[in-house]
Amino acid sequence: MDIAWPSLTMEEAPISLYFYMPYIYKRRFRRIIKDNKTISSAYLYIPCYRYLSEKASDISYKNDSSPEYKGYKAKYCNWIALEMNSVDSVKYSCEPKAVALLESFIQECKKDTIFVILIHSPMYYEGFEKIQNNDKMLNLFQNIANRNNVPFLDYTKDPICYDTMNFYNAMHLNAHGADLFSTKLAHDLDSLGLIPARK
Repeated sequence: MDIAWPSLTMEEAPISLYFYMPYIYKRRFRRIIKDNKTISSAYLYIPCYRYLSEKASDISYKNDSSPEYKGYKAKYCNWIALEMNSVDSVKYSCEPKAVALLESFIQECKKDTIFVILIHSPMYYEGFEKIQNNDKMLNLFQNIANRNNVPFLDYTKDPICYDTMNFYNAMHLNAHGADLFSTKLAHDLDSLGLIPARK
């Protein structure tokens, strides 16, 4: 489970409502979102209505030469600092309801014998330093891990974080960085014995 600075905030709606569309016909999901002020009855029950406010580029399938593996598509991009340089700081915030939901989710996974590992993946160090109270954030994730008896792997000080060759923006690894991180993470999981060997 990858976590980061905005993970413990409650959003009224996702960046785009089309994120809800694959799940809209599940009754349990409808019950959860029906009281959201950004969700209308028309959105819930009229199929074509859901697409009126969405950009065609957001919901269309595009031809892409880069391969996809189990839902992951590598970004073959070079470092762009424009977005990071346009921000002076971002505020770390933590809402009790979000913490409770995360811990409830962890316990539900453990009950279903799903092995949970909290991971903070690498961020470019200059971007990470713009997060207010980043030490407090990491301490909170560690406390959540301790309370629920799950591992927390923090890669925010990893050597990967200090080379723009590994990123396409401050928060996201490019294909080169993702390859490095995947190898490192697999080695750490293996050496720590966090995942039982397959029989």
